[in-house]
Amino acid sequence: MNLRPAICFKWHIPACLLFFLSFFIIQKNNAQPAGFTDQLFLSGWNEVAGFTWDANGRMYVWERDGRVWIVENGARLPNPLLDISDEVGGWRDFGLLGFALDPNFLSNGYFYLLYVVDRHHLFNAGTSQYDPNTNEYFAATIGRITRYQADGTTNYSTIVPGSRLVLVGANEQDGPPILHESHGTGSLVFGDDGTLLATLGDGASYSSLDQGSASETYWQQGLDDGIITPAQNIGAYRCQTLDNYSGKILRIDPATGQGLPSNPFWDAANPQSPASRTWARGVRNPYRMCLVPESGSHVPSDGNPGTFIFGDVGWGTREELNVVNAPGLNFGWPKFEGMTHQPGYNNPDYTPAQHELPKVDWRTGTPRGLVNGSIVNVGSAALPGPVFNGNASTGGVWYGHGDFPEEWHDTYFHADYGAGWIRNFRFDNNWNPVEVKNFINTAGACVFLNTDPAQTALYYVRWPDQIRKVSFTGTTLHTPVAFASANVISGTSPLTVSFSSFNTFDQDGDPLTYLWDFGDGTTSTLPHPVHTFSGGPGPTGFTVSLTVSDPGGLSDEATLPISLNNLPPAILSTSVDAIHTFDPNTTTVVSLSANVSDGDHPASQLSYFWDVKLFHNNHSHPLQSFTTPTASVNLTAVNCYSASYWYQVNLTVSDPAGATSFYQKNIYPACAGTAQNISFTPIPDKVAGDVPFAISASATSGLPVTFYVVEGPAGVLGNIVTLQGVPGKVTIVATQPGDGVYAPATNVEQSFWVNANSTGSQNQAITFPAIPDKLTTDAPFTISASATSGLPVSFQVVSGPATISGNTVTLTGQPGAVTIRATQTGNTQWSAALPVERTFQVSLPSGGGNVDLELTVESDHSVLTLFNTISFTFTLTNTGTATADNVRVFLPIPSTVVWVGGNEYSLSQGTYDHLGSKVWFLGDLPAAANATITVNWYVLASDPLTAWAEVSATDQTDADSTPGNGTCCTANEDDEASMTLTMPGQGPQNQTISFAPISDKETTDAPFIIAASATSGLPVSFQIVSGPATIAGNIVTLNGTTGTVTVRATQSGNANWNPAPPVEQSFLVNEPGLLNQTITFAPLPNKQTTDAPFTISAIATSGLPVGFSIVGGP
Repeated sequence: MNLRPAICFKWHIPACLLFFLSFFIIQKNNAQPAGFTDQLFLSGWNEVAGFTWDANGRMYVWERDGRVWIVENGARLPNPLLDISDEVGGWRDFGLLGFALDPNFLSNGYFYLLYVVDRHHLFNAGTSQYDPNTNEYFAATIGRITRYQADGTTNYSTIVPGSRLVLVGANEQDGPPILHESHGTGSLVFGDDGTLLATLGDGASYSSLDQGSASETYWQQGLDDGIITPAQNIGAYRCQTLDNYSGKILRIDPATGQGLPSNPFWDAANPQSPASRTWARGVRNPYRMCLVPESGSHVPSDGNPGTFIFGDVGWGTREELNVVNAPGLNFGWPKFEGMTHQPGYNNPDYTPAQHELPKVDWRTGTPRGLVNGSIVNVGSAALPGPVFNGNASTGGVWYGHGDFPEEWHDTYFHADYGAGWIRNFRFDNNWNPVEVKNFINTAGACVFLNTDPAQTALYYVRWPDQIRKVSFTGTTLHTPVAFASANVISGTSPLTVSFSSFNTFDQDGDPLTYLWDFGDGTTSTLPHPVHTFSGGPGPTGFTVSLTVSDPGGLSDEATLPISLNNLPPAILSTSVDAIHTFDPNTTTVVSLSANVSDGDHPASQLSYFWDVKLFHNNHSHPLQSFTTPTASVNLTAVNCYSASYWYQVNLTVSDPAGATSFYQKNIYPACAGTAQNISFTPIPDKVAGDVPFAISASATSGLPVTFYVVEGPAGVLGNIVTLQGVPGKVTIVATQPGDGVYAPATNVEQSFWVNANSTGSQNQAITFPAIPDKLTTDAPFTISASATSGLPVSFQVVSGPATISGNTVTLTGQPGAVTIRATQTGNTQWSAALPVERTFQVSLPSGGGNVDLELTVESDHSVLTLFNTISFTFTLTNTGTATADNVRVFLPIPSTVVWVGGNEYSLSQGTYDHLGSKVWFLGDLPAAANATITVNWYVLASDPLTAWAEVSATDQTDADSTPGNGTCCTANEDDEASMTLTMPGQGPQNQTISFAPISDKETTDAPFIIAASATSGLPVSFQIVSGPATIAGNIVTLNGTTGTVTVRATQSGNANWNPAPPVEQSFLVNEPGLLNQTITFAPLPNKQTTDAPFTISAIATSGLPVGFSIVGGP
């Protein structure tokens, strides 16, 4: 579970993710080939599934829930053309997915829909039991093809009353059976001959070997209802039999819904039978199919509607790109998946005597193509192109326009929903693939592609709310990427906010203009403005937008919410807090509710959005969503071990002023086996131009770990990550699904930022040292900061009792906290640096005395509990005889926990900067007095948890204390306190060693003691790795000669602790009387390959000459 304050990261999977950060950031990303522009065309849709145009250029857009809209001149008409949302079953992977206009639409007004029927509607429509507001999901139902007629007298913007005609699926015995949660209906496509083709999935389980009666399916209900017969209770094998619609491509007469005499399995006595309607079979989940224009006959009786290309989503091995260009083709599922067989389905009764191989397949291993009957690897001489990966083959569109360069003419564009790409495939006249090219690497969750027959450009859907347009401009034009960040997004009025456009990016290197709209009637054109928001005493919300534009007129926008006098709702707990696993073999009904607190608004004014997804490797399937405070959801069965599955529950709670809180919880299958854990090495931040790099993770089982990109502009193949050339946050999940001996591991995620690095513009960073606290009577003082670019740094006072001129700070004489911001706005060679802020305290002067500060800690738990709230209470007592003034305690938050939203901490006095400096500012603490602070954290990892705090180094401490050094457990004094809790019975935990540096010695020095500590509390051992010394216990004895001594500290662990990574410290042993020296070597600026030779310099404090050598690089 994660509890986070409100921020929206706009990326390809629809989610608002709210993080504890010192800067709140909004981003948007896209990338495309040179000379192309990928732009947002239309947005604001509710799960848009596809779009098309009539011959007059008017656009028709259909949404998954059953609504069809008309778009004229780029604007959606206010009322839908059709709304059958009460009939459509928009759940899991189902809904209104297929739509087609009749070839003579502007004459006859006919259009066609392909969708899954809500079970309640199927069995109750037209009766007194029917309620249009009732949905019956996770139950047996059917798919349906329906025709409607738009009214020409209203310019085809309304429906002719009574024109509805069901072509396929008029009753429960007539439609394709829907007996699980996916593999339902797909596309509707007209052939060149005016016949209508439809793609239908196998209607079987995706989570097990479904040969009939699979426990997670609705087979019994289907039998009872007559949706299937006993002979059809054969699961995925229905794809191979002709008495049903499962796993088929249909070809029907659009006027009657009957099959056609030119179909391969036509039965004149039963023209509406599944066999009469079948054109091809043996497909699993043929989601999207397109026609190659003018590839067929215009006469239906010829039996040649044309050549069609479709994507077929694979099970666990291969994704497919298929071509159907003849009647009666069998694509082999479930016996065959990709180029080879699927070993699970071995019933010989359903093995096709002959089957059609895909033209291209990919997923596990190298992508392959079928060239002249031989299987070849993509990237070989037989099929050139870049190697790629993916795991949800969407489908695509044939591009016949002439506006793209010639290399793209008459080629096919195909998308993969899971990997988020669109690639280009060229075929020869015999439909052998001859070349593969990258096209769009950041298409996101692409579910549909199409072209406008009257115009140019390629259009695609980025689920759930965008239609995007890819145009060729003749020059390299990329839409800028807008990033907006703020140092704070809520507070009391007046609120001063520092904004930044750091990482705003133009891939073409064009200069950008900035327009900030603060939502209060004021604007700014600065890249990094500071703005003060004011309002009345009540809650007030502002939406701040940043629009960045390039000289070509392309622009991008990012927004941020700002709240005055209004805290976001606090999600204190939910009904799923303690639910960590579900039964993978049956359906688990989970109740959804939350305990939410909002001090600014009554509960009745809060809005809720529950969104539950099933994750399958790197992509997600929508499960159910609700807008009520309480609901229930079905977590259905999944297959153990063959792939990584988990459910994710997301809750967004918003108040009327726009403040939002977010909760997220992953729930994993409780598959049998020994528990295992994943260790995933953190990934450092990158820049957009970085080359591919390797990542590493391991499982305690020794089984291989698989990586998936779940967010951001990157792809991963094996353990090699390839960036996509644009900035953004990337999250990679490491999974291990188990093998029966071992249970699936809990996923581990690592995130990193890809920062901007456009042509001619390099990244820079600011170094801004901390500013010591001051007294109100202190004189003006100077501050300093530097940028890695060498450009001058500017300062401004963000808040507090001070002013600044240049780099000179003048105090106003009042106490308080002062925050100063350092900025460097960049130039043509350097991007703007991320601003850095420093805060210091200004206090009234006071006297000293005997002060004895003692810090202790206790917890409400004796052991660590994963995914639960834990509290630690620190007590600071002044046992001295004088008042301690300006007392501060540094109390950081460990990386394995997050704050409990709305209940982060409580304290007896002072303030606590829990999001910034992590300092508890107590003020004065009289003699014999004490003060307490309780922090409330939510545990996210099973590593031992250490709560630790110390009195700040600049404050009064005990006479026998070592001043605080900002590092846990090294001073071991009574003004430092720590407490470590571990998981019981969870196997060994990780530990680390703190080993202080050892100062240089002389050969005549006496034996000396060294010290190190482990976070486990276990004793640390030492050994000499090399050099002129010996060690006994922790006492080092020099042997009287010079050299470098390296000492290694180890802790070998026990039943509860893993061995700690060894830590080494080295020191020099010199002859007596010799002086130590150090080298100062300035950083080297980046260079270009064409730069001339250049000089470098370094100096030693001894004045002796310094030598240089190349360690690595060109």
